Parts: sequence; C-alpha cells; structure tokens
Amino acid sequence: MGWKRLLTSGFEFRENEEQEELNYILFNTLLLFDILLLVVATILRIAEGNRLQAMINTIFIVAGITTFVLLRKSRSYFTPLFYFMVVFSYILITISFFVETNPLSGISWFFILMMLVFFIRGRVAGSLAFLLLLLTILVVGSLHPHYSKVQLFIGVLPFLSAFVFMYFSERRNEKLHKALEAQKERYAYAARHDPLTRLPNREHFFSSLEEAIREADEKGEKLAILFIDFDNFKMINDTYGHRMGDLVLRHCARHLKQMFLPHETLARFGGDEFAAILHGAGNRPALEKRIQKLLELSRHPVSDGTHTIRVTFCVGCSIYPDDSRDLNELLEQADQAMYLAKADPTTKYLFYQDISERYPLVTA
Repeated sequence: MGWKRLLTSGFEFRENEEQEELNYILFNTLLLFDILLLVVATILRIAEGNRLQAMINTIFIVAGITTFVLLRKSRSYFTPLFYFMVVFSYILITISFFVETNPLSGISWFFILMMLVFFIRGRVAGSLAFLLLLLTILVVGSLHPHYSKVQLFIGVLPFLSAFVFMYFSERRNEKLHKALEAQKERYAYAARHDPLTRLPNREHFFSSLEEAIREADEKGEKLAILFIDFDNFKMINDTYGHRMGDLVLRHCARHLKQMFLPHETLARFGGDEFAAILHGAGNRPALEKRIQKLLELSRHPVSDGTHTIRVTFCVGCSIYPDDSRDLNELLEQADQAMYLAKADPTTKYLFYQDISERYPLVTA
C-alpha cells in the first residue's frame, strides 16, 4: 500500500474531488504525526515519573488510532470524526494545561488544532477556533498557579503570529484560486469561440445543436438550421485586402447577433460562412420573415474610413425534424440549400424542402 493510499484512507477520488482528497491527506497526516509524537512524549513522561500526563497522552493515542481506522470504513465518517477529534483534542489539551508546569506544551498543541480547523474548514472556522483557543489559554493561565504572565506572553505570541500567517496565506490561496479559475474560463472560452468575431465556433455550434435538439424533442418544437454565406467575399479580400475582410466579418457578426434571441445560437462556421439555430420554426411565414430580416443587413454599409461597401449574402435552411432527425444530414441539407440559393440570382434564401419543387433536376 502506497503512502498516498494510506493517507486517503484507501478511497479513490475523482478529479472534481481534489479538495476532499486533500482534506483526507491533511487529517490523516496530522493524526499519524501526532500519534508518533505522543508515543515518544508518553515514554518520556513515564521515564520522568509524570504518570498523569502519560495517561492523558495514552488516551489521545488510542483516540487517534481509532479515528484513523474508522476513517477507512466510509467517506461519510469523515465529518463526524473530524469534529469528534477537534472537540476531544480541545478537552484533553485543556486538561493537560493543569497538569503541566510549562504552558508552551499545551499552546503548541492548540496551534496544531487551530491549523487543522483552518486548513480543512476554512478561514471563518479557523478564526472562530483561534478566538476560542486564545480565550482558553488566557482563562487557564489566570487560574493556573505556576504560570507567570511572561510565560503566557512567550507562548501566546507565536500562536498569534501563526494565526496571522495562516489568515494571509488563506487569502493568498483564494486569490490564486480565483486567478486560476479565471484563466481556465478564458481558455475554455477561447476553445469554443472564434477569435475574430467572438461568436461560437464550429465545435460550440455542434454541441449547441445537440442540446437544442434535445430541448425541441422534449417540448415538441421544430428547429431551423441556417447556413449563411457572403456573396463575393473573396473579391472583397482580393480588392480591399484582408483587413477590410476582417472588418466585414466583425461588422456582420455584430449586426447578425442582434437579430437572434438570447437562447438561440449564431456561430462562425468557417471562412465567410455562418451557421445559426432558430427555435420555434413551426410557423413557416414567421420563419421566412425572420430570414428576410437577416437579409436586410445589406442596408448597413461597412467602411474602413477609405472604402465603403455593402455586403449581401445567401441563406439555406433545413428544418428539424421535418427534413431529418440526423444532425449531420440537417447540416448538409442547409448547406445544399444555401449553395443553390447562391447560384440562383433570383433568390437570396432557400428551404431544403423546396428544392425538389423549385429545382426538379437536382437530386435531393
């Protein structure tokens, strides 16, 4: 059995359970370390004839071993055993203050107890434990006949320093955690969005379409899948340069996005091609009106300060589940409808289900 398996009580933890795994490792490490120290301390107490303190240490050792063994029974035992050891340790350490002539021993054990609460239950619980332990030290010190104010001050000073250190260490860890989470979010966003237009990319579109289909099936609704392709975009790049081409894409993405509802998806599929998912596609006249509104984007000219151009595009549309229930087939159908619309100067948009009627020579 490896050390890690020993310190995790033999349990396997998933990737999203890192904090729980660390709690097990910290708790078990402190238990084993304390048991080892107390065994040595008990032998020394017996050697010097302090049988009362040796007995207290032995009780602590038995409780520690029992807790270590019980932790391996079930993960549900962790919280009650943790609080049991915290309360049990607090009581035993407080008792040991009265049988010791040196307060440093008890204060050092209080420090370990505070550290355990701080790192496993967080800053708030650790701060409450610190206040309780500090109050206990002051009360016991005032009642103990052998403790001088100098002894208490010497003992309490590093205890205070340790709390301040842990407090700011926790704050720093929180900031680091937030920074890492923000970085993960940025990476996740970059992986699923087009850097030029800031629209969802092809990968994001496919996952959104799968989710939209599930929702449509649950609600008994229809979806429209649109393919949008610019007219003569290569000529824009060749004539005015790629800077103008990028400006056109950003301009169109911004205006197109405004025409979709928040729960609908508009994505840059690649090059000058965009794809979209429209909900509530059961009403054909309303759907056509929305597509015609998209086509009105050409009313907004694009200018780079030197040249001004108007952008037009064509739209192909397939309907789920009327045309197909297969995701890839729906995309192919919308793509085919878009290319036929692009090849016909008399139309700017085309539904896949209209291909056989309008283009009888085309095999669907």
